[in-house]
Amino acid sequence: MAEYKKATMATDKKQKVLGLQKGRILGAVLLSLIALLGLFLSIKLILYHFQPSRSDLLLYGFLGLIVLNYFILKTNRIALASNLFIVLSFGGMSVISFMDYGIRNPALISFLLIIMFSGLLLGKRASVILTILSILVIWGLAYLELSGLRSYQGTKVSSIGRDLSLFILLSQALVILFNRLQNKSMRQLSASRRNYKTLNTELKQQIENLETTNKELRIDKEKAEESNRQKNGLLSNLSHEIRTPMNGIMGFSELLISPSSTEAEKEEYNSILANSCTQLMSLVDDIINMSKIESGIIEIELQPINLNAFLQDIYFKHSVQVRNKNLDFKLEKALPDDNCIIKTDEVKLLQIISNLLKNAIKFTHAGSIRFGYRIQLDWIEFFVSDTGTGIRKSRQDELFKSYPQEDKEIAKKYGGTGLGLPISKAFIEKMGGRIWLESEEGKGTSFYFTTPFAIVEEQSKNTRAGNAVKPGPDTPRVMVVEDLKLNERLLIELLKKHELEILTAETGEKALECFEKSPDFDLILMDIKLPGMDGHETTRQIRRRDKHVPIIAHTAHSFSGDIEIALTAGCNDLISKPINQHTIDQIVKKYLEQ
Repeated sequence: MAEYKKATMATDKKQKVLGLQKGRILGAVLLSLIALLGLFLSIKLILYHFQPSRSDLLLYGFLGLIVLNYFILKTNRIALASNLFIVLSFGGMSVISFMDYGIRNPALISFLLIIMFSGLLLGKRASVILTILSILVIWGLAYLELSGLRSYQGTKVSSIGRDLSLFILLSQALVILFNRLQNKSMRQLSASRRNYKTLNTELKQQIENLETTNKELRIDKEKAEESNRQKNGLLSNLSHEIRTPMNGIMGFSELLISPSSTEAEKEEYNSILANSCTQLMSLVDDIINMSKIESGIIEIELQPINLNAFLQDIYFKHSVQVRNKNLDFKLEKALPDDNCIIKTDEVKLLQIISNLLKNAIKFTHAGSIRFGYRIQLDWIEFFVSDTGTGIRKSRQDELFKSYPQEDKEIAKKYGGTGLGLPISKAFIEKMGGRIWLESEEGKGTSFYFTTPFAIVEEQSKNTRAGNAVKPGPDTPRVMVVEDLKLNERLLIELLKKHELEILTAETGEKALECFEKSPDFDLILMDIKLPGMDGHETTRQIRRRDKHVPIIAHTAHSFSGDIEIALTAGCNDLISKPINQHTIDQIVKKYLEQ
């Protein structure tokens, strides 16, 4: 970029110098013409006893226009003056030749000079055009005389010879005068050049030394300024990103303890506070990780994990956000579930994939998001692919830098610190892999990264392989009736800590079938909106077989009419979505621990 700017400046400078040179040449020509024509017309006026001819009158007008052209040139409008000079000269000489003498007019000789100056001032194309026009004028004058349309027979040869001789003598005198002035200028120029060479010889060595030093200092200075600018931009961005959740925490904390807040409002405030705290903790983690990366103290802790179960957890964690945007969400696995134990740093792998998925969700407004892995010899190649906005080519190299250049338009629209990808890159490289991307603006982006791959032969007993504890004789049995896998998984995870035997059913029919096979359940969590037989009818069918098992309805609707319908159908209680850990703990305590 710097070389391009330098070359452009050099070109502009050359053009400016060339323009000034053309201006000087044109000025000299105009002054010469003014002097020559003025002297020529004055002598001719005396010789003809102050009785000018028609052509002389035209020459007076031409002289006036040349003087006007000179004043235009003095205002630095060189292009206008050059064009005007060529047009006036060619047009004036053509008209004068037409009025008097015709093809015998000595003014036609000036066409040679006009062609020469047009090439010098306006370029080759202009000289070619004027050459053609000159030939046309000469042939036109000849045709006019030969066809009898114009008659020049009254013109005396002696008059032509005298005028032409006077013109040539005056031209020669002017050439001699300019030659003397030019020689004087050349002598002065030669003396200046000798002085310049002497100074140049003395300064050349010093300049070479200084250039090397300045180049090194300039590079160091630019690096320092760029680093400073990026850090300042990051700090400014971090300040904004921190203040946003802090504002929510402070504001909703006050509202939470306000006596005027209702229970429903307090529950909403609690949710907002939890989200704000999570956002703030994520920012703090990013800052700490960035500090560790710069200090070179990243540690990798390898441990066996069930890769498929690990990715399934990530899938469930992000599926709510994806479905809220009406996007397709797909997880692709390359290993079978019974042979997918690998050694890796679970915490860092989770952060890397989560960072990439968050970006995909943020920048995708329609279409789909896919993530997963493939096996490539001794490597696992993970990928996160979306059909989002894409990343323009000029931004792709910036994304993985420690202090990425802020894109103000993106930062304003989407927010974020831009640290996720640099942190992910550092983690991946520390784990022995690499990260890259493929993107097309407006079509989507695919991120890929690799980590070493090796199957752990013996699966650790502590590795998660299921959702429920091993049932014992006294373990309470719970049935979760839920058609959406996301909600089913959430309920299972919330129930886990209570050491229950958990069975699941996706429809009312399957719930009844499960109950018929083994009716000794201690608790049933019943979704109301089920495909086919709904939750109300399923509850009625179970009540015909068992009047005492606690059935808890869970639904997204919580109007008083919905509660009455659920209780009438036979439910013991009703909980509203979204369901959290506290709600489940209260249900377990009330119905299983009493």
